[in-house]
Amino acid sequence: MLHDRFGTVTATLVIAMAAGCGDGGQPDNRPVTAEVIDTTPAEDIDLFAFNSVHPDLAADDLGEYAAVDIAVDAVCITASLSYGALYGPIQTSWGRHLLRALQSDGEHPCQGEVVAGGDSLDVGRGVRSTAVVYATEEQELGVTVFQTPRDGVTRLAIRHTAAMGCLEFRVDPGPAEPVSLEVGGQLLLEVEPGEHDVALVSEDDEAVSMTRRVAVEEGKTTAVFATGSSDTGSLELLAHGLEDG
Repeated sequence: MLHDRFGTVTATLVIAMAAGCGDGGQPDNRPVTAEVIDTTPAEDIDLFAFNSVHPDLAADDLGEYAAVDIAVDAVCITASLSYGALYGPIQTSWGRHLLRALQSDGEHPCQGEVVAGGDSLDVGRGVRSTAVVYATEEQELGVTVFQTPRDGVTRLAIRHTAAMGCLEFRVDPGPAEPVSLEVGGQLLLEVEPGEHDVALVSEDDEAVSMTRRVAVEEGKTTAVFATGSSDTGSLELLAHGLEDG
C-alpha cells in the first residue's frame, strides 16, 4: 500500500513534510468534528494511518508528537496514534482529502493544535494508501501519501521517514548498488517470498549503518520505515507487514 508523491517509487499513505519537497504551506486550523468514526472501508478504498515520530526526538521538542490525533477532512479518525502504530482501514472515498495530524492530550480527540497537514492529498481507488506522520531534519512535522497496487505481487517497501537528510539503503537479495532516498521517499521492490536483509548504509558514519532482517509473505507487502535520528541515538528500522496485494 505504498506510492509516493515525491516521485521515488511506489509507496503507502504517509503524514509528513519532506525537506525541500513541500510547498511551504501552513497547517490548516479549521475545526475538526470531535468524534471517532466507524472504520469500515468503502469498496476499493483502503486508507491507513501510521505515526513514525520517534519518542526519543524529545531532545528536539518533537518527542511530544510520538502520539497524535488524526483527522480526515473535518472528521476525527483516531486519537493518540502512538509511535509505530498502524491504524485502519479508514472509511473514506477516493480522491483528494485534507489529512491533518493534531497534538494529542489523551482526553479531547482532535481538539489540539494542528501540527502537520493542510494540503489535500490523493487517496487512490484500487490501491492501498497509508497516511504517515514523521519529522524532518529541519525539526518540522508534515503529511504525505504513499500507495501500492492491489495486484497480489510480493513486495518490499523501503521508506525514509527519519529526521535526517538523504539516506542510502541496500536490500539483500536485491539491487547490487545501494539506493538513495530523501526524507519522505520510498523505494518499492518486487521480491521473492522469504527473508530479506534491509540495511542503512554509510561509509562515513557508523551511526547510520544498521541491518534488519524482515520476512515478506507471498502476495503481500512488507514496509520498512527508517525512523528517529542518529543525532539523538534513536535511528532505527521498523518493519510492518501490510496487507494482501
